Amino acid sequence: MYISKKTMTIVAVVLILLIVGGALAFHAIFGQSPAAPVADTRDKLKIDPAAGEYVAPETTPTESTGIAIPGWGSMTIPAGQTEVAVDLPNPEANAGKYYLTFELRLKDSGEVLYTSGLVPPGQTIQHITLNRPLTAGEYAAVVHVQPYEMDEAQTPTNNADMETTLIVAN
Repeated sequence: MYISKKTMTIVAVVLILLIVGGALAFHAIFGQSPAAPVADTRDKLKIDPAAGEYVAPETTPTESTGIAIPGWGSMTIPAGQTEVAVDLPNPEANAGKYYLTFELRLKDSGEVLYTSGLVPPGQTIQHITLNRPLTAGEYAAVVHVQPYEMDEAQTPTNNADMETTLIVAN
């Protein structure tokens, strides 16, 4: 079986985004690693006031990088509400190339909870309206990401189904 260089590149980008997303989710859920010492700055070096959260710079897109697809380790939303906060970004790496649309589905039933319009590169959707409220619990979910070329025809390209856990909290 022959796998094209473009396909291999897309798979590599998706895996990197999943790893980075998982690491960010782990950090967000569990905070500082227990192996990391807590800084005691009373009589020692002081933390530099310019220090802050590290955000990895995005790479400059090239013809061979393919489509940048975000990933989600989990999403947390409130129970019983349809107006919820999420983060559905189109990475800046897609500038001049691809719009993205997002569809949030329950994995087991395939029920579509939300469908977006086009999201330009470098922009994100942070508030959505679900088709129905959910009760508290954890749900296996899929974020279906559909890229469209930024041409007059807005041609759809290969899509991605990113599995996530939808945490619905009281």
